Amino acid sequence: MSFTTYSGYVNEILSWSDTDLTTAQVTSLIGVSERQVNEVLRVRSMETALNQTLVTAGTAAIPADYVELKSAYINDTPSRPLRRSTADVIYAKYPDRTPVAEAESLIAREGSNFIFGPPGQAGDVLNGIYYARPISMADGTTTQPTFSIYPQVYLYAALSNLEPFIGRDPRIQTWESYYNRALQQANGEDAREAASGGALQATVT
Repeated sequence: MSFTTYSGYVNEILSWSDTDLTTAQVTSLIGVSERQVNEVLRVRSMETALNQTLVTAGTAAIPADYVELKSAYINDTPSRPLRRSTADVIYAKYPDRTPVAEAESLIAREGSNFIFGPPGQAGDVLNGIYYARPISMADGTTTQPTFSIYPQVYLYAALSNLEPFIGRDPRIQTWESYYNRALQQANGEDAREAASGGALQATVT
């Protein structure tokens, strides 16, 4: 695939679709397809450092581009890893949300915040890695890094969403198959990399 720019991506969709789409229609198609891909794509180029400070009542704001948490810990000496939980479990186990000196061990999402169990103290720093939602190319004219690495995922997603414009063309089923295959391959890269260089070593604590 030779397209490396936004305009090249638009032209690629136009050439594959073999129909009289307008640029505005392609832009809408790209926007819909991006949201579809970004909901399920989890690759290294989406990984972003998490650095939030806990405020009163044991909460920390979730970044605006947050999609999913990969890892989290409280930055202390030594650092304190956090295990993912649900808000229901945390509230059941730690109903008193008064800040305490007891170290946080659980993290959950509630609305636009992370909450912790125990609630921890204001000023504690939450670090880790989260998957960030890539910027929308349909809002501008440039490509974004995740697209540059996995253009085939975005292209096949866009082509598989062409039904409103070209009807249930037999090609759509093929493009859907290509999209699912490309998505699985992209999401599998992290697992393959983590297992490279030898078997993972487990420790017993």
